Amino acid sequence: FQDFSSDLIRIGSTCGIAIVFVPNISKVPVCGAARWASPNKAIIQLSLRHKSDDHFWFTFFHEVAHILLHKKKDIFVDLSETGANDSPEEIEANRFSEDTLIPAKELEYWLTGRSEFKREDVVSFASMLGISPGLVVGRLQHLKMIGYSVFNDLKTRYAMSE
Repeated sequence: FQDFSSDLIRIGSTCGIAIVFVPNISKVPVCGAARWASPNKAIIQLSLRHKSDDHFWFTFFHEVAHILLHKKKDIFVDLSETGANDSPEEIEANRFSEDTLIPAKELEYWLTGRSEFKREDVVSFASMLGISPGLVVGRLQHLKMIGYSVFNDLKTRYAMSE
């Protein structure tokens, strides 16, 4: 995690976005938050609640969507429970994140005619897209195309350093 967190913070800063990592608070299901601190400075907070690359990057791009697509006066706090908030803004942010990580057309093409998934297929598809296999695993799990215990070893686990 520390291998890329400083780069992510630096890149965000050049775009006017402060990226802040906050410790996960037990029994508080917040994955991320986004808001504008001023007309020219946004803040994205990330908690690493689930500690896996699929959850982290989905949450990151979800929060980016709020900054790019939604009103500057709004504050977005995103919970890890599915369907916790099905507002149009949350649905749009989910779609933005999904499509940023795995473009819909590529996913649809790859899924066509497929009823089972082999490890090598997941790894190959991820390689073709230039992403971690964990992101493909997370999407397949979310779509209920594989169980939540399948291929979890392909996910990268993150830990916050002090």
